[in-house]
Amino acid sequence: NSNLDIAIIQEPPFINQYIPTLSKATIIRPSALDRPRAIIVIFNTVLTHEQIHIPSRDLSATKFFSNQRNFIILSVYLPPNTDISNHLQQIDSFLAQHIDTPVIISGDFNSSHTLWNNNINTHRGSQIFQLIYEHDLTVLTTSNPSYQHNDGRNSYIDLTLLSPNASHLVQQFQQHPHLTYTDHTPQTFTINSPSPVLSTQPSTWKFNENNFDWSVFTDNFDNNRITTLLNNINNSTSHETIDNCVTDFTNIITDTAHKYIPLKTPHSSTHTHNIYRTQNIKLLHRDTKRIKNKLHKTTNPILKNIFRNKYLDLKNKLTSLISKQSEQDWKNFIQTEDETPDVWNNTYKFIRNKLKHKTLSTPILSSDRTSDEIETLAKSLFPSDPTLSTPTLPIVHTPISFPLHRFTLLLKDLNPKKAPGPDHITNNMIKHLPLRMIIALHKLILKCLSYGYFPTTWRISHTRIILKPNKTDHFSPSSYRPISLTSHLSKIYEKVVNLFLVQHLESYNLINNSQHGFRNNKSSITALEKIISEVNNLKHKHKAIISIDFKGAFDNAPHSKIAYELVKLGCPYFLRSIISHYLHDRQVYILSDHHNILHNPRGRGCPQGGVLSPTLWNVIMNSLLNELSDNYSCTAYADDLTILSSENTTYALASQINTITQIVSDWSSNNKIPINFQKSNVLPIAKRSPPAIEHLIDLNTATNTKILGEFTQRLQINTNNRHPPTN
Repeated sequence: NSNLDIAIIQEPPFINQYIPTLSKATIIRPSALDRPRAIIVIFNTVLTHEQIHIPSRDLSATKFFSNQRNFIILSVYLPPNTDISNHLQQIDSFLAQHIDTPVIISGDFNSSHTLWNNNINTHRGSQIFQLIYEHDLTVLTTSNPSYQHNDGRNSYIDLTLLSPNASHLVQQFQQHPHLTYTDHTPQTFTINSPSPVLSTQPSTWKFNENNFDWSVFTDNFDNNRITTLLNNINNSTSHETIDNCVTDFTNIITDTAHKYIPLKTPHSSTHTHNIYRTQNIKLLHRDTKRIKNKLHKTTNPILKNIFRNKYLDLKNKLTSLISKQSEQDWKNFIQTEDETPDVWNNTYKFIRNKLKHKTLSTPILSSDRTSDEIETLAKSLFPSDPTLSTPTLPIVHTPISFPLHRFTLLLKDLNPKKAPGPDHITNNMIKHLPLRMIIALHKLILKCLSYGYFPTTWRISHTRIILKPNKTDHFSPSSYRPISLTSHLSKIYEKVVNLFLVQHLESYNLINNSQHGFRNNKSSITALEKIISEVNNLKHKHKAIISIDFKGAFDNAPHSKIAYELVKLGCPYFLRSIISHYLHDRQVYILSDHHNILHNPRGRGCPQGGVLSPTLWNVIMNSLLNELSDNYSCTAYADDLTILSSENTTYALASQINTITQIVSDWSSNNKIPINFQKSNVLPIAKRSPPAIEHLIDLNTATNTKILGEFTQRLQINTNNRHPPTN
């Protein structure tokens, strides 16, 4: 059947581990060395799938991925005249393990039961019936027998079973006439993955700021409310009164915005770019089209020649006018980008975003997802471990100064294109606040600093779920990256706190010099240059690069480790107090058209996109870098860790790699920061073929790996050894 996408086959005709008629198909077979008796054949090369290994020659399973719903197919062969208890136990365990995924079981069961139209119930049939009953499986069969014996008898022994969440996927189940080359009757069905209503996540852009006259906003604040606010800030002496002032400050801005800034109107259709966008272009396009129609309609040779010349002339003018207008539009765009600090970086991002395919919807938040599934998503994206929670520190008033002129410079550098948080206050609004409101915000932040506090409402985030690149399973939480959208007022405060924290860490040289992430005069470039230089300097040794990947580093950051390291690094009390509140009782909202989930992660995590998060991760990593750098060359860029190992022999190199791995593993275990061993590896480096490094623990060797986003094959690493070391 040329329309067949998948075939589920039992007792396949293998010839020396090969099926000639299926040479162009993908065969999913058991990993057992014996000749397999249950396979899955995939003809459709577009299907995305992944084999699930089962230690049996009679069971074969594959998980298929689609944009709407994933599902599993399990091919089964139960040999006749044998005990099938072990087979059924494996199927039972398989169903329990994949209870959340639709499972389609199909195969030759060689068993009789009245449930599937046989006249008698055999012991084997009763065992299968018990499995069907316990897992609430749906049995697909027809009124016609599926097997024809040599003596002319017929039996119903070929079954298709569906798990409860797969019953709606399978349609058009039917039995076909007997084929000449088999004594079984072919059965076919279609798998229709439902198309749920895909969800979009609501935008935090509430106001339409395009072409808005900001002087109207700046000049119309209520001065009486500002005066009251300033008095309340000056008189605040507790966390509760500070929270009230934050609420009042926010309300003054949003109330003014609602009065004078128009709201965004939802677009019912996708915006398309119109090249005929100016009046002159529209008129010229109309004339060109009119002459073109005359050219096609006329049969007179003289008129045809006149119209052709006229059409070509108008077409050239139209093309030139469109080109000039496009160039002018680009210049206008560049001029607006000049307001941001990094114009060419923004231009690059603009071009990149225009070229790449955009996923406007979020399948994992679609309408058919249950509240429990969304809760599971939230817990996966934002792990919790209450045992790692730390208490907030008590109030200790410490006068802190931060000059107003430095504060206004921070406001001036705000990027107006950054998405606002839950309060819908944009950076444009903050940049156009009247002077008295800027003074009020400055006083409010000084009050927060002095009382070592991070306000409650500034710990609330609306989380956008972003699909990671090259991810095919759109229903797996690991395919998504959470981005926390907090209030821009919160981010301004984070920047101020981060300035104080970085000043303390850098002025006393407390962060290990091997850390290149988010530090002045260091970058991913300096990190790569260091690695390349150190590799090239080791010309007469066996060497290898160890790449360590921490699983969800920012999301798994333990709060107790942060608090411990801040004390160890001698951070001032007011900073430790602010950070204790910053991490405590954060409220994460995951919103879509169909779901509204509130999650409170405990004990773990720094907000993705938070200003303080990178510095806090540097604090966490510092103890590991200090331990490693005493004896080994290591380089870190935030949570990317690379260690260079070198020795005179491959045996000594393997021993050193294992020692380094053990140090990192112990640190990971003690601090409850998991290592992703699937992405961590060892890259041997040599002039020609890399040395064989044996007896490695945990880590696998690789021929190419990524270091700070760059594949090692693309890096200028010189491994020219004139005198290779001995083994």
